[in-house]
Amino acid sequence: ALAERLGFIYEDLKIKFIDDYIRTAKQLNSVFKKYDLNIIVSCVDNNSTRKLLNDYFNMTVNWGEKLIYIDSGNGDKDRVGQVITGYTEGKNVLSKPAAAYFPEIMDDDEDLSKMQSCTRVSSEHPQNIATNVMAASIVFSVLTNILMYRKVEKGIIYFDVDKHFMVSR
Repeated sequence: ALAERLGFIYEDLKIKFIDDYIRTAKQLNSVFKKYDLNIIVSCVDNNSTRKLLNDYFNMTVNWGEKLIYIDSGNGDKDRVGQVITGYTEGKNVLSKPAAAYFPEIMDDDEDLSKMQSCTRVSSEHPQNIATNVMAASIVFSVLTNILMYRKVEKGIIYFDVDKHFMVSR
């Protein structure tokens, strides 16, 4: 849905999305071509894919490419979460990716075949719907700043739906 909305607003952008589990860096790399700027918006529900995205982020640093990697995440039972913007330009990391804030991502060995989709988790824990909406709103705001104003929000934005609270660091 986000890709379709952004494609409608920004007709000149090449927007692609993957609505399946990403299992290899090669699968991810096939989406990207040599564009001036690549943006990954990660709305995944597992750390196995986050590990792949972190590895891809580090590969782009080695290649000297420009990449913005936006990752949103939240807990299963509480209504808190975060949106992290990693940013690399050339061989410089200007803002760290999600695994730098949550190193346990790299230690997680989840089996993707046993993962439940966000849709199923939301039906089992309906309180997560508000959390997902808040995360999506923040991601949209971050993307709008990048695409319209050429402003990259670096770092992490924490939010708490119950307290109507958000802070950027």
